Amino acid sequence: MHLAWQKDNLSAARLFPDSLAVLDELEERGVKWGVATARFREGTLRLIDFLGLKKYSFPLSCGDDGYPSKPDPAIFVHVAKSLNAAPRNCLVVGDGANDILAGKAMSAKTAWAEYGYGGAEPLPQPADYTLTCLKDVLQYA
Repeated sequence: MHLAWQKDNLSAARLFPDSLAVLDELEERGVKWGVATARFREGTLRLIDFLGLKKYSFPLSCGDDGYPSKPDPAIFVHVAKSLNAAPRNCLVVGDGANDILAGKAMSAKTAWAEYGYGGAEPLPQPADYTLTCLKDVLQYA
């Protein structure tokens, strides 16, 4: 049912402010990045296309790719391996407690996106960094 809602309401999706500028800056700096999401691949690919993110080349791990649910770090570890990066050299940015817990479980640095959808959720462990907007990630990249 949720997948049908996502498909029917794709036009409601919005990027966070400065998203494209931040991604462009990361690309210019040569910073490797990827996406790990609990969303299903079909809907995620549709969203990537709708939001104009297809111009970027990045590894993508989705909720229906067979990884255990977060806070298990497997979905993030897969992205790190796709980038040929050691998990301890990664920064996991997430807006939910399970993102931060997963990042810590793989020995990565963590950044809590308090501006995100899960930003009001209390964290059982503090993140290494707190982002008030997406642009803040540039100081840690």
